[in-house]
Amino acid sequence: MSVKANAAGAASSLYRVLDYIRRYGPLAKKELQRHTGLSWGSISTYTARLLADEVIVEYAGPRGIHKGRNPSSYAVNRRKNWILGMDVQMNRLSAVVTALDSHLLYSAAVDLKNRDAAGVFKNIITLAELLFHKVKTPGEIKRIGFSMPGLINPKPGKPLSVYHFTGVFPGNMAELIKERFGVPAAVFHDPDCMLMTHFNSMPPEEYKMACAGNVVLIRWSYGIGSALLLNGKLYYGDHRAAGEIGHTIVDPSGPLCICGNRGCLEVYASFRAILEQVHAAMEEGRFDPAVYGQSGGPTRDALWAAYRQKDPLILSVVNRAVDYMVSAVINLVNILDPRMIIFEGEFATAPGECFDRLKAGVLNRIKGEPVTIRVLPWENSGAVGAAEMLVQEVFFETLRKDLRGAG
Repeated sequence: MSVKANAAGAASSLYRVLDYIRRYGPLAKKELQRHTGLSWGSISTYTARLLADEVIVEYAGPRGIHKGRNPSSYAVNRRKNWILGMDVQMNRLSAVVTALDSHLLYSAAVDLKNRDAAGVFKNIITLAELLFHKVKTPGEIKRIGFSMPGLINPKPGKPLSVYHFTGVFPGNMAELIKERFGVPAAVFHDPDCMLMTHFNSMPPEEYKMACAGNVVLIRWSYGIGSALLLNGKLYYGDHRAAGEIGHTIVDPSGPLCICGNRGCLEVYASFRAILEQVHAAMEEGRFDPAVYGQSGGPTRDALWAAYRQKDPLILSVVNRAVDYMVSAVINLVNILDPRMIIFEGEFATAPGECFDRLKAGVLNRIKGEPVTIRVLPWENSGAVGAAEMLVQEVFFETLRKDLRGAG
C-alpha cells in the first residue's frame, strides 16, 4: 500500500474518531472503540494525535452518552478552530460562531428592512464585522459559511440567483468575503444547512439509521425548500438544484410565482402566501389581529393565536396551505420513499393541530411503510448548519504535514 494511501486511511480514521467525539462527547476510549470499531491501539494513537494537534482535550467532567466521571474522556477543544455561520433569511440575518462540535460560542442577528440584494450584502458584511470584533480571539475563526434561500450558484463570475430578493448578490460573493476577512468562505442552500444541523444532533442509533436510509428536510417558511439526505450523503443534483419542492407546480393555471411559473406550491402554502391572504382580509375588514392580543400587520403570533382560537378565516387559510403541503409530501414520499421527513422554518412553530392534520393526511394516503414526520423548529439551525458544512475542511487544515491533504 502506498504512503499516500496510508496517509488517506489515517486521516479518514482520525476524522471518524473526532466525529464521534464531537457528536456524542465527552467519550472515553472504550466508548470510542465500541462506536468506531477501531482497535484499542488505533484509538490510543488517534486520540494522542488529536490531542497533539489541539483538536480535542482531555475532559474530567460527566461523559456525553453515559453518566459518570472519567479523567480519560475526550471532548472537542472549544478554544480553537472556530467557524462563523450565517443564515440569510428574507427578513433577518442571524449569525453564530461555533466550535467543531457545533457548540455555540457567539451569536448576533439583525432584521432586514428591505430585500434589495445589494443592501442585504452590505448588512452581511456589517454583521460579520460585528462578530469578528465580538470574539476574543478572531484569528481562531477559520471559515465562514452562508445559508441562503433559492437556487445557489457559488461559481465566481455568475450572479447569485436568490428568488426572494430584488437584484442579484455578487456571483463571487465567497471571494469578496475572503478578501474582506482573510478567511475562506462558502455559500450553501439553506435547507441543506438545516438538515445537517439535525442530522448531526441525532442520537447514535437514529444517526446510524439515517446513514443507511433517506431523510428529507422541508424548510416551510416564507419560501419552501427541501434538502435530501440519501444514504447519509447530501444530494444536490447534477445542477445543484435538487430539493426545490416549493417550485413544484400544483396548479398549472394558478397565480404567477416569483420563479416565473404558475401555480407553484409556494404560491399556496408558503408562510408568505398565508400572510398575504391574511393582510388582504385585514384590509377588507374580515380579520382584526387586535382581537387576539396583537396589533399592527399580520404577524406569526397573531396568526397562531387566531388558529388556536379557531378563527374561521385563519382556519380556512392555514388548513388550505396544510392540505397543499400534504399533496406535495405524498409526491415526495412516492418518489424517494424516505424514512423520515423533518419540518423546519416559520411554519414549524404552528400549533400542533396543524401538523396533526398534515400527518393524518399523509399517512392516510401513502402506500407501503409509513414515513416518520417530525417537526423540529431550532433557533439558528441555518447558521449552525452553515458552519457545520465546513467542519471537515477546518479539521483537515489542522492536521500536520504528514496527513494534510490526504482527506
